[in-house]
Amino acid sequence: MAENNVQSKESPCLAPPKLTLAHKIQGEILSAVDPFANMTIDGIVIVAVEAYQAGKALAKGVASLSGLIAGAYDSILAEDNKNINNEAVALNAIKSENISSLSAEEAGLPALPTGQSGEEAVLSINENPMSRSRLDIAEEALNVLQNQILALKNQAIVSSESIAISRLNLDIAHKRVVPAEPRLVFTGLTYPGFGGGGDGAQMQTQTVVAEQNNEETTQEAETLSAPVLSVVQCAHSLAPDGCLLANTTVIFSWAAVSGAMRYDISKNGEYSTTTDLSFNANIADFSDYDFSVSAISNATTSATSTQTVSVATIPIAINEIAWMGTGASAYDEWMELKNNTKYRIDLSQWAIESVDGAPFIALAGEMTPYEYRVLERRADTITASSTVSVYGNGSAHWALGNGGEEIVLSYASTTFDRTPAVSGVGWAAGDNAASTTRKTMERISPKISGDDASNWATWGTNVSFIKNGRDANGIAALGTPGECNSASYESINNGQNATSSLTLLADNCYYVAGGEMSISASSTLTVEEGVRISLYQNNLVVNGIIIASGTPDNPIIIDSFSESPTDNRVKISGTAGTSALNNIIVSNTNGIYLNNGASLDMTDTEFANNKYGIELNNGSSANIENASFASTTNEAISAYNGSSITVASSTITSTIDANAIGVYNSTLSVSSTTIDGVLDGDGVGAYNSTVSIASSTINNVLNGDAIGLYNSTTTIDNVAIGNIPNDEGVYVDGGSISGNATIDGAEIEW
Repeated sequence: MAENNVQSKESPCLAPPKLTLAHKIQGEILSAVDPFANMTIDGIVIVAVEAYQAGKALAKGVASLSGLIAGAYDSILAEDNKNINNEAVALNAIKSENISSLSAEEAGLPALPTGQSGEEAVLSINENPMSRSRLDIAEEALNVLQNQILALKNQAIVSSESIAISRLNLDIAHKRVVPAEPRLVFTGLTYPGFGGGGDGAQMQTQTVVAEQNNEETTQEAETLSAPVLSVVQCAHSLAPDGCLLANTTVIFSWAAVSGAMRYDISKNGEYSTTTDLSFNANIADFSDYDFSVSAISNATTSATSTQTVSVATIPIAINEIAWMGTGASAYDEWMELKNNTKYRIDLSQWAIESVDGAPFIALAGEMTPYEYRVLERRADTITASSTVSVYGNGSAHWALGNGGEEIVLSYASTTFDRTPAVSGVGWAAGDNAASTTRKTMERISPKISGDDASNWATWGTNVSFIKNGRDANGIAALGTPGECNSASYESINNGQNATSSLTLLADNCYYVAGGEMSISASSTLTVEEGVRISLYQNNLVVNGIIIASGTPDNPIIIDSFSESPTDNRVKISGTAGTSALNNIIVSNTNGIYLNNGASLDMTDTEFANNKYGIELNNGSSANIENASFASTTNEAISAYNGSSITVASSTITSTIDANAIGVYNSTLSVSSTTIDGVLDGDGVGAYNSTVSIASSTINNVLNGDAIGLYNSTTTIDNVAIGNIPNDEGVYVDGGSISGNATIDGAEIEW
């Protein structure tokens, strides 16, 4: 304590010891060990101008200098009356080569303690991991204070008049200083503890002086190159447009990056850090795996390199064999292959053959994603809803023996799939009992080994109403060429109503038969990509929500087991929430029906050859974007009784026996949409409704109006109408209309 004979508010009788700059620097530096210390990105230069005029400090390039000295600097400003010239004084001192070259002895200060000069930086404080990390940061950040600061070790009182402190505002997060010889040691400083009072830890560290480049210090931005990531196996990819492999163990490797301390990697969404230069991944069959890597240093992070690998141990499967021929001829044998992947596959090195050498079929061309490919022995012997290729002729060389064959599918002489070895009963499945009942040998799952006899079944064993294709006589084939096998179909929820949420798994085939199958109001039906839902004699009713998301290459298909439209449809009813249909193909059904306030968002969806497209009733709503409707018997889009429908960027072609779009006591908004070809009805027919049509085209309405408006409020903007041979371009009967259109080249305004 100090005695003061003059009492005042500023100077009490008994004043506490004056905190010197030394104390404050000590406290701020060593407060790094306290986990409550606030961290900032800043730089401090402490320069002894008079008695310690040879001082110099620079901040090294790390983002964590953390205000170790900034706090002391801020706390002494008022007390030490820092003037506006101090920063200039500090900078001038830094730039002085004479000052920076002075030793402690030359400055008249005590020499460095024995054994410390020139040693590597040492942190002797024994703290928890957090404290140790903070001290490491301090050691990284404090590059230079001159040897003269060693006097602080002896608790020398440094007057405020002899110190200049300046913030350099160095961008220490992204700069580094080129080091020269070691010049400075802090040692033996007493840490007063958090908040002052009490002895603290001792700190010993050493920093380095920046290399001077004549008049100013050189700083360089530190950058890291992105790791060059590779998968050697991808050089042998089975697909030309991606890395498709048939093995589940994959090695990701990358070259070392100069300056990197470690690498951050993402293993299909699981993040970790490594110093290794490779990673072995075990990838699930029939899945994609995303791997990424970036290089890390103390100062920066590189760009990220990413590689996606897809694994399919059976990329192409032997899916169906008509070894017995068809009802038209025993010579009309055929086989079916299925692409199990989302990739195009070049077939130029693929072959299918019997183990006895005949037939041998060298494949050609390429298979599109998820394609079924039918190979027929003779031309024009089977029709299918997929590509049919001829591989031979009627000679015996191309025949499949009725007593059994083992068929092998290979790529570059490596076997990828095969049928079961011939046993005493011949083929694993199929029926050749009578010429009129020749039934194919169907694979149950194309993703399970083909040499397992239990994975094959005779057509019709599962369900006999599932069939596809016709023989040379036009008779329905007892098989499923070009389609999902009958043996692969499952009844949705085993034909029972679902009282909880249900998922239909990707690439599987499901059917509804024997009565309406319903999803409860509290449940969600999730339909994954590639699923096929076939409606047989009844409807799929969703009282909750349906979320069906296909992809452009692997859409969801909703159809019937018919080549013409049926009365079966998907019904969505109630206000449980908004359903979503994306990348769906709906064909040969009665379409999609919304009722009782149901809500639907529908994009990238195709309707073909249905009785109705999408129909709304009783306050339901739908947003339709980028959809197409073709060959619809009745209305492609319709809304009744207070419903609301928005159509954008869509096409409606060949509406047969009704309006292409019809709204009744409802609301319709159409934009950027084309209606082309209405045989018997209006392009748009509106009755007691509110209608907006913009930037759209209506052509070839043969027996009706392009737009027929009855007691409706209508706005038309930039609508082009052409070839309306028998009725009006725009017909208005009650209500109001405003806007403009071009009818057969003539501009009309209302």
